[in-house]
Amino acid sequence: MGKLLQPIAGIDRIIIPGGFKSNLDGKSEAIHCQVKVSDGHLYPLKNSLIFIQKPIIYVKHSEIKYVEFSRIGSQAGVTGKSFDISVVRIDNESGQTEQFKNIDKQELRVMMEYFKTSGIKMR
Repeated sequence: MGKLLQPIAGIDRIIIPGGFKSNLDGKSEAIHCQVKVSDGHLYPLKNSLIFIQKPIIYVKHSEIKYVEFSRIGSQAGVTGKSFDISVVRIDNESGQTEQFKNIDKQELRVMMEYFKTSGIKMR
């Protein structure tokens, strides 16, 4: 379908998701999360990450210094159902990171495996 619409839309290149599959249903190629107050989907692609919704965020693997997982363990005896991922870019002079929040805990294993196979450092 993308090849058919490519000339009409005037797009030079179409990005196709890699082999990533969500752990929730085993079919989805994205995970549900939030950036600031916007709900959307984070697509872990072969060479990049893209968040679809406002704002659209596109980060190439070559631009990532490391990713940091937070809210993984229980705090004060309360076990959470979600975790967050912060993506720190190599050119991070301003201290800005991309934060993807409220990701279902069932996605933790597949996201860690994705970053590991992509050669991205994790904290």
